Amino acid sequence: MAKGYRSKESYESKDSEKLAHSRAQLKKRWGKQVEQTKPTSFLEDPRNKDIRYFLSNHYYLERGKLINLEPFQVEILDALYPQDGSRPYDHCLIGLPRKQGKSSLLAGIILWELLFANANSPEVYCVAGDEDQAKIVFNKVRKAARRE
Repeated sequence: MAKGYRSKESYESKDSEKLAHSRAQLKKRWGKQVEQTKPTSFLEDPRNKDIRYFLSNHYYLERGKLINLEPFQVEILDALYPQDGSRPYDHCLIGLPRKQGKSSLLAGIILWELLFANANSPEVYCVAGDEDQAKIVFNKVRKAARRE
């Protein structure tokens, strides 16, 4: 272990009496009950059901950075996935000029659909002008899913 760093376990006592006393002091100081909460599963986290939240907080680009949605991308997502949870479209054609993030946005949408679509066996089709472009999108989804 590097000098100056503490393990997570070192912050709480292993003695149950001391641990209870420590939590009681925290409760007294902060005025609310301090409990050990069970972490929510990634797939069960209700915030991830919103595609905007998912892309902004969990979709990493190749460079290891989170995607920063541009206003026009948010408009596209708002049209496809309204806040009320309805799905007005089952097909979508997005046309943008070169270097506007079409592949990255589409890869994020595909990943979200595969994880959070309300279907027993979700299928997503990505249609491209040629095989190379389809491979680019497929590889982006694969890398994002593996967080490579």
